[in-house]
Amino acid sequence: MFMSKKLDAVTTPREEGDEKYVALSRVWRRYGLLFKDLMKDYGFERALRHHIDARAEIDEEIIKSLKEKYSRLDIENYGARIKESYMLSGYASDAKVTDDSVIIKLGLCPFYEGFKQAGLDHDVIKRVCVRTSHYQYDLFQRHYPEYEGIIEFRETPEGCCTEGFRLKS
Repeated sequence: MFMSKKLDAVTTPREEGDEKYVALSRVWRRYGLLFKDLMKDYGFERALRHHIDARAEIDEEIIKSLKEKYSRLDIENYGARIKESYMLSGYASDAKVTDDSVIIKLGLCPFYEGFKQAGLDHDVIKRVCVRTSHYQYDLFQRHYPEYEGIIEFRETPEGCCTEGFRLKS
């Protein structure tokens, strides 16, 4: 089950000229060009399937790493891990950790920017992000069934996305 929750915009610690943000946006731009070609040749659904299949190996490794590092994944440990992961990946993010949830607000996003630079529009980027997040949340929930995913995609290119996990009630 995926929950949606409105949160205020994030004040980003990164700027568009930030070296890591720029570099990762360029990487995602190249990937976006590939995705665009796959869409043209095979359609959106097949291109997305290939994208998710490519993510699967990475996501399985992340789950394996979490399981090796933490015998029990609690909100505090996961919150610290995901906050660090987003910062190291060039995102402008703000993570709020409570007793039962980790909520991450994403402002500047190198993935979004790269896909936009590749000529993909807001709606296509939204479909890729939301469907990929649902896949990732399903995978995470298979390993950690006590959690449920939260996703809210930015309403405009200038907006923020909200992602996270919370303990099921």
